[in-house]
Amino acid sequence: MGDYRGRTNILVLTSVLLIAAILVPPVDALENANLTARMVECALLVVYSISLGYGLERLRTDPEGKDRKKSWGWSLLRGLIIPGAVLAFWNFPPTFDATVLNVGLRYVADLTYLGVGVLVGTTVTAMPRGFRAGALLLTFLSVGMMGSMMLVWQPGFYTVYSSSQNLDSNSFLMGMGALGVLISGSWTLKVLDVV
Repeated sequence: MGDYRGRTNILVLTSVLLIAAILVPPVDALENANLTARMVECALLVVYSISLGYGLERLRTDPEGKDRKKSWGWSLLRGLIIPGAVLAFWNFPPTFDATVLNVGLRYVADLTYLGVGVLVGTTVTAMPRGFRAGALLLTFLSVGMMGSMMLVWQPGFYTVYSSSQNLDSNSFLMGMGALGVLISGSWTLKVLDVV
């Protein structure tokens, strides 16, 4: 029990430190100047806050997970639908561009990314393994698709940034999505017992 709590405390502390590291003003200003860096920051903010939410949920429940509720509808709404809608809103070109131009709105967006990640993280423990694997694969597919969709949008998907920055970001997203599908795809097939 002590080892379980110790590892979970380390996960929570590490997540908080990583979130703080990408939000400090010098790093944040650099990310605002480069579209690919901004995309990476948004992705890492969500990933780190998912691990934070997961750690907090593990601290709240017992190690075996006996007191975790298995409400499919609530888990789906809280872990996928609400976060998906919020992330789509903040990545919609006019909204995303507005966060670059308005620092107050940028902080609201960052706090929302944190909230969404923690929400997903607290839901992960209630999801069956196959559902988690499928959701991860779907996430990487969406990232790659977003990159390919942005690639054909001329002069650039996000108008605050230059065409070359848009092109670099699109290529990065497509590559990240393809690599993620490659890595998570085989795990998903194994978890779903397809192969």
